[in-house]
Amino acid sequence: MSDPVAAPADDVAGRKSTDSSASIPRPKEPEEMTAEERSAFAEKCKGIGNRGFQAGDWDYAVVAYQEGIRYLEFVAHDQQMQPLPSDHGGAQRLEKDMALAVTIFSNLAATMLKMDEPSEALGYAEKALRFDPKHVKSLFRMGQAHLALGNFDAVHLTAKELEEQEQEEAAKLIKMAEHGAAVAKRKQKALFTKMMSS
Repeated sequence: MSDPVAAPADDVAGRKSTDSSASIPRPKEPEEMTAEERSAFAEKCKGIGNRGFQAGDWDYAVVAYQEGIRYLEFVAHDQQMQPLPSDHGGAQRLEKDMALAVTIFSNLAATMLKMDEPSEALGYAEKALRFDPKHVKSLFRMGQAHLALGNFDAVHLTAKELEEQEQEEAAKLIKMAEHGAAVAKRKQKALFTKMMSS
């Protein structure tokens, strides 16, 4: 449930680590792994994405996070593309993977906000919230995305959800929404005045 933090010097695509000159071989594809191996690899991808995030390498972070999600979402299929019965590793493994998915989707939302892609950030925050509707960081990032998109009513709704959890992020969102709405109103008034004077 962590935000981007320092991660081990590993790499999804075999890039050279900043700590070592040796390249890491490409991992097996998801269908070649057990559920446990896929989970472990997704966790590794999260760490790699976190390192990219900390370094400000947004594209690198996105690739790593998306690769982690790809391994978590894998479902085995037969020749006719029918899902095969699969034990994901039990309820505990499934719960752990869902929590990991929430973190990765939330980190993707944070990265998209850094890349000035609020629509994509909103989509990733919503995906995280499907797994955990009360995930504070995802709610806050959803609020930030709505704010960037000018959806001030949605920001207030998100802030209300955070308030119900007694989170201080709610007050920050409300303050940002009020400021954003005031700025938008001034711009609209200035535009209207300009149109009338023409």
